[in-house]
Amino acid sequence: MICVYANASVKAGCEDAFLKVAEALIRHSRGEAGNISYHLCKDPSQEGKYVFMESWENDEVLDRHMQMPHFIEAGRKLEPLLHGGLDIHKLSAVL
Repeated sequence: MICVYANASVKAGCEDAFLKVAEALIRHSRGEAGNISYHLCKDPSQEGKYVFMESWENDEVLDRHMQMPHFIEAGRKLEPLLHGGLDIHKLSAVL
């Protein structure tokens, strides 16, 4: 299993737009073959800090996900809403 977490720092005044884009991305991604889970979490201790948390069956389905039109469109829409883009980390599940 492959796990991904992506930190997002949302610009002030952009959270509603961010959540709208994130909702569509998550809805479509959860329907993809090979997706195990896809969630968005908010850090209550830091204003505008969110984390996408995803699990995929393997690298192949994750690679396919990153080529999906909804993923590419979401990236384009999220870019102007964030400080510095997404900070993405990919991990291999061990246990």
